[in-house]
Amino acid sequence: ILDAEVLLEICKDISRTIKPTWVASVPANFGSKSHGRLKAAEWHILISLYLPISLGRLWGIGGKYHQTHIWYYQNTMMLVAAVLLATSRQTSNRHAKAYTYYMLEYLHGLKRLFPTMKFRDNHHVALHIEEFLILLGPVHSWWMFPFERLIGRLQKIATNGLVGESYLNLFRYHSQKRKRSNGSYSAESLYCSLQATRLSILWPEHTRSFRSSSSIQ
Repeated sequence: ILDAEVLLEICKDISRTIKPTWVASVPANFGSKSHGRLKAAEWHILISLYLPISLGRLWGIGGKYHQTHIWYYQNTMMLVAAVLLATSRQTSNRHAKAYTYYMLEYLHGLKRLFPTMKFRDNHHVALHIEEFLILLGPVHSWWMFPFERLIGRLQKIATNGLVGESYLNLFRYHSQKRKRSNGSYSAESLYCSLQATRLSILWPEHTRSFRSSSSIQ
């Protein structure tokens, strides 16, 4: 559906669109082999900002591919509506139910357009977001971006195969990173420093307990 010509038009719109400085962007070479995969935040911007502009121009009423792609366009807009509702900084029971309505419309549309398609786990999980919006509020306080960043930091930490040392290094890392410009420390950094001290005290016994165990990848 998103062939080379459509991807090229999307890239043109990305480079031409003037947006607020606080809104992140998507690489102008989106879709090319040199770029690779988009990150979750980039997918969010692409779906909520650039796809409506590009696909509306190409697939919408009066567009070059309106006759053949109007149903794909309408179904994509169901996804756009669901994403906008799910990622809004304000939510309510009405917001949450509207999200589920648009997500169901999108999934039903997928099955109509691609009858042989098999739904994946994330399609099922998407139908549970309504519950979390009602229980936890706007997704910005609980979505996975902070955890993805933490995983990225953990992956960059050098390890020696001994259980426990990575936690000590992690606490030390955050303690150093959270030092304020005026020389004082935030509550978070003090907590990390305290945990690092506790681990250091327990370290000899902890090391002996695990030194003979197999390395953990």
